[in-house]
Amino acid sequence: MQVDITPPPEGNKADGVVDTPIPVQAPTQTKPAPTIALDVEGVEGQVIVVDVIDQTGGLLLEQGLEVHLDGYDQFELAYQDTKPLTADSRLVFDNVPFQTGRVFFASISHAGAVYRSDMFEAGDDTTSMQMTIQIYETTTSDEFILIERIHVLVDFPSPNLAQIVEIFIVSNLGEATFVAESSGHATVSFPLPPGAGSISFDDGALGERYIKTDDGFGDTVSISPGAGVYQTLVYYTLPIQGNTFDFSQEMNYPVRAAVIMMPEGEGIIEGTNLEDMGVQAIPDGSVQVYSVLSIPRNEIMQFQISVESEVSAAPADTPVFLPNTVIIAAGVLGGVLFLSGIWLYFRQRRRNLEEDAADEKFSEREEILDSIIALEDLYHKGEITEKSYLKKRQELKDQLDSLTDA
Repeated sequence: MQVDITPPPEGNKADGVVDTPIPVQAPTQTKPAPTIALDVEGVEGQVIVVDVIDQTGGLLLEQGLEVHLDGYDQFELAYQDTKPLTADSRLVFDNVPFQTGRVFFASISHAGAVYRSDMFEAGDDTTSMQMTIQIYETTTSDEFILIERIHVLVDFPSPNLAQIVEIFIVSNLGEATFVAESSGHATVSFPLPPGAGSISFDDGALGERYIKTDDGFGDTVSISPGAGVYQTLVYYTLPIQGNTFDFSQEMNYPVRAAVIMMPEGEGIIEGTNLEDMGVQAIPDGSVQVYSVLSIPRNEIMQFQISVESEVSAAPADTPVFLPNTVIIAAGVLGGVLFLSGIWLYFRQRRRNLEEDAADEKFSEREEILDSIIALEDLYHKGEITEKSYLKKRQELKDQLDSLTDA
């Protein structure tokens, strides 16, 4: 089938470049690179080979794209190089200054999206690395966008107030990267329940990466093809009048499944198509779990929450079940809708208790480093303010330092 690579009409193509998020189900981690054999004339010193897989069948290789190579020492950019992409889809960067612990990755910007290779860390004896980047055509149509899962966590930090943490895990089932129609506009948008206030995010802010919409918020990042390739987490509050309140949220995209959780014994959730999945143990307590199967596009997820009277009357200084510093990582759910692979981190990041200590520290270090690199990208592209950048960067640096000292 012939692939049309003619640029879309003015106003339908994103003018700016917004980072494509790293897949949720397969987090990028640094890894030692295998030694590769090269038969290329003129190659000198330590080398990095980048292979580009063009998912349009090779047509993008003729578009004058560039491959960027970046190297980071901890959280500081230490090396950069750029080469034009050629039709043979392989580039060789020679005389690369490898240093033990330096992390490298390659990237390509195209039509409003950024595609990255995995990250590789140089060891004591590293002389070469091989990286792969997959690139796609872009689209402004959301017809292939599917919400794989929604996780709704409900808590009651003070009288007459519910705190909500909501996670959206999204797939792009098409063959093109989904981008915004123009720079600064939302790619995906998510309505929130009426009355939602104190809206905040774990990896950005309204007016920066995220934008306010009439009924909720939108995200400006692009979404590459794949299952579970996009995740966003939003915090907000809802008012409670009396001991009950209604949760009503419209879905802009079809939803495969939703999971609702609240602390055990603090209330009851009732609603159409809502199934009680019982109690699930988590670090620091237990949660009552409910599930909803299949919500069509533009339909409403709706349920009622009845709060135990002693809970709604709790003093304002009662510890919050879901504090603002909580980080929630959503794993893969099986065919039955039940919690599997979800980790809740309270007050401090916790890892799966079945992992040994070495793997735990390695995985967390790589997640922090990846967050730092993504933050640098957003700042240099003007997507976040300097104040927000410096604040978040220092937080990540402190987390990294705490791992090093441990």
